[in-house]
Amino acid sequence: MTPMSESEQLELRQSANWEMRAQMERNQKEFGLDAFPQFAWNAWRGELVWASGGVPQVVARIQVAGALSARNKTWTWAWALPVPDPVKQAAVRVRELGEQRGVMAFFQARWAATEQDAWSMAAIANKLSQGKGAFKCPTSDGAVYLAITDLRRATDRRRVFGAQTCTHVLEEDRPILLLSRETDGDVLAFCGGDDDTASTTRTLTLDQVLGLDPTLEPLADMPDGWFAIRESPNHDWVRYKAE
Repeated sequence: MTPMSESEQLELRQSANWEMRAQMERNQKEFGLDAFPQFAWNAWRGELVWASGGVPQVVARIQVAGALSARNKTWTWAWALPVPDPVKQAAVRVRELGEQRGVMAFFQARWAATEQDAWSMAAIANKLSQGKGAFKCPTSDGAVYLAITDLRRATDRRRVFGAQTCTHVLEEDRPILLLSRETDGDVLAFCGGDDDTASTTRTLTLDQVLGLDPTLEPLADMPDGWFAIRESPNHDWVRYKAE
């Protein structure tokens, strides 16, 4: 495959940006995203949620394009960031295109960039993943840029990225052997023992539960309404669809 010329690169950036901006305008008109004072995203769930008064209103499925550092003025592609593999795939597609067509900015993990560059990279990731727009989320050192792959009203979310575990995991250092992704948005992570009861259940944030056990990361792509079990931390997870 022939290298991509500068004019081709410029045309790709412009067309991807126009497409992304048009999609973002449609999202605003259809969902009124600016009216919601709160939003949060979680890479493990692969979701971005807009809320009002703590109540989720709109949910987006996302891909992480990359992050722009305000301090270092650098862009870092998602495949070079510590986020789960399922949400890196749009950025991986950009890297593969860059390797095929000789576009260094697409396959170099980190490079000097402006906010305009960041939006352009997010637009290209969005285009290659057949996304529905993009969104910028502030971080402690700049912002992360997300491509939106699906967008819908949040009619079945009780809380944003809620999770529950048991006192046996928190206080007795038992391993998590059962994980369920509930259809209402909750994640249940328990030891799976016969002594799990309502009185031993504790509510945490999803990030807190994930911090208890890094081996939960492979379940990031498990859909809502599914659960996974394992015999021990040394065994593989086995997934089942809840009936």
